[in-house]
Amino acid sequence: MHTYQHISGLSVTVIPKPRFSRKFAGVVVPYGSVHTQFRDVKHPHEIIEVPPGTAHFLEHCLFSGKTTQSGELIRRFAALGVEADAYTDYGHTMFYVLGTDHFGEACKLLLSTLIEPTIGDCDLDLQREVVQSELNYLQSDSQYLGYERLMKNMFKNHSCRYNVNGTLDSIGLITKDHLAAVHRNFYTPRGFSIVLAGGFDEPFVESFLELINDFVPNNNREPLGEYISPVEPRGTSRFTDSIVAPHLQDSYILGFKDPKVNGSSHISGANLMIRRIAGQLLLDVIVGKTTFLYEELYNLGAVNERFHYSYHLENDCSYVLVGGVCQEPDRAAEVVYNRIIDTLRGGKLDEDQFQMKKRVAMGSFIRSMDNIMTVGMNAAICRLNNIDLFDYSSAFTRIDLSDTIEHMNFMLDSEAATRVIVN
Repeated sequence: MHTYQHISGLSVTVIPKPRFSRKFAGVVVPYGSVHTQFRDVKHPHEIIEVPPGTAHFLEHCLFSGKTTQSGELIRRFAALGVEADAYTDYGHTMFYVLGTDHFGEACKLLLSTLIEPTIGDCDLDLQREVVQSELNYLQSDSQYLGYERLMKNMFKNHSCRYNVNGTLDSIGLITKDHLAAVHRNFYTPRGFSIVLAGGFDEPFVESFLELINDFVPNNNREPLGEYISPVEPRGTSRFTDSIVAPHLQDSYILGFKDPKVNGSSHISGANLMIRRIAGQLLLDVIVGKTTFLYEELYNLGAVNERFHYSYHLENDCSYVLVGGVCQEPDRAAEVVYNRIIDTLRGGKLDEDQFQMKKRVAMGSFIRSMDNIMTVGMNAAICRLNNIDLFDYSSAFTRIDLSDTIEHMNFMLDSEAATRVIVN
């Protein structure tokens, strides 16, 4: 792995994969859906607030491609024989291209789109229709309805309470001034982390670095805007809530909020990555499909193939979600909640099983190194957290069961827990 640092602050990481025909180029921007309040880089005393969903909306506008004709940029990539896509997460936005031939031209097109966009040419009404149609589609899923209500009960002020896409109302409030403010503050070279993965030869890498110099003058050292973390109360607004949705399936979802991760106690770097991995491993040991608890819950009808669980950790927010679809959601939610709490509180976690899960996760990571797209994306996310793939791989050796239980014991706090039943 080779890392190059431009004087502007922009970084380029190259992962050579000899004899691989496909090539990957990804650009990570440190701006995501939760960054709805920030200090303006030009006027530090001014706080800019944008509607929820602005990060995702800007992603759509950039990929509509300097034109009012939706999809034009995608067609230009397709004409080069490359696949191009983007996604928005809580803490970042990723843009990438994947292909074989004409890859240098594709990289140039991608960089020009991000660094020199013409946002004014984007048809906002057209993009609004696209995003709102995505949100309308989600409303037909009972599990999404439960998730949407749960997040608003769990978080009062943090923007993670909103879907990455925003809401139907917030999308209608986004203006070109909002988009321009976000681009000015975060879509600057200092914030870009670029990763190349594939069978690149030395001349290609040299030409790519020259391309960076063409796009980013040496005197471009613009700082980033400063994200403002909201003040979040310790507990949730209520322990139990319900929704009536006559034409949808019955479902339930549980939420466990970590009050120790907030705006005044940011987690970052290797510590964040280690805790993300460890927290998910612990859930695998508690309610994974190979556990005795899962088998017990399955026999009770509390879980089935649509049962899901996940651990989410960002710099200033953290929570666990557990849910599923079943015929008696009230009973299932009660049983699942009690069994999880009993397992955590009773010290019934198996050290051998935890170590086995850790080895499985490590094996999956090693196998992912043979996938151009996966290794490129993993490297880009690592760069976003100021670490690299080698730090990520060594994280598995630093994960300890007792430390993980200590970090995850916030799940025992009933005041920071909530549940939603959809009937």
